[in-house]
Amino acid sequence: KNVSHRHDDALSRIGWAELERLLATYYREVGWWVEHSGTGGTGAKFDGGVDLRIRRDAEVVLVQCKHWNAKQVPHNAVHELLGVMVNEGALFRRLGDPYKALAAYDRAGADFAQAHDAIGEVTVLTNRGIALALDLDRIDDALASFTAAARAASAANSPREELLARLYRGETLLRSNRADAARADFAAALAAAVALDTREEQWKALYGLGRLDLAAGRELQARQALDRAIAIVDALREGLAVPSSRAEFFQDKREVYDARIA
Repeated sequence: KNVSHRHDDALSRIGWAELERLLATYYREVGWWVEHSGTGGTGAKFDGGVDLRIRRDAEVVLVQCKHWNAKQVPHNAVHELLGVMVNEGALFRRLGDPYKALAAYDRAGADFAQAHDAIGEVTVLTNRGIALALDLDRIDDALASFTAAARAASAANSPREELLARLYRGETLLRSNRADAARADFAAALAAAVALDTREEQWKALYGLGRLDLAAGRELQARQALDRAIAIVDALREGLAVPSSRAEFFQDKREVYDARIA
């Protein structure tokens, strides 16, 4: 969308790379530690959506610079930066710092709420639950986060996001030996995955149901669920055109076969 008035001053006449450098200098001078990760500072072709990462004490801020004069900055550019903040949380998890990950998720969640982006909020709640369950073993907090994600997804009429929240909640319930509640979530997730024709989520729900049946001594039902899961995985694998992709494909699926063999 065009702006109603174009500025013509010293700031509008500099280039985008110079704007990045000016902002980096400004933040350093007012007491922030600055990592200039944008293309204006590194010379790289891509910056991952973040131009400056600035820190002061425990506060971390991501800065994306837009040097536009003729056009308004669109909402999708703002949402891209919020998505980067969620990815930053995932990166902290991979680096073994779940507390920084939670802080990143909380900042992103607050900004999504301010931007009235319901799906963004659901994504943050789901990722937050994963970190709480897998990295910190805070099961009840994780379940609360997944429950909030499922409710928010339902209110936003986003069945896929609700399905994912139920799937993760079911897995958390299974690992904490709450079999009945886990079964309800996996069964609901399976029904939603079939309705949405999302086969990746179908096999995961079936794998969850199969493990519950194994734990309860229902071997026939367990074999049936696991066989269905394996059939879906095999069908997905056959759709891969590049053989080298198949090893990566199986990274999160081998346990289905192991459960069936056991």
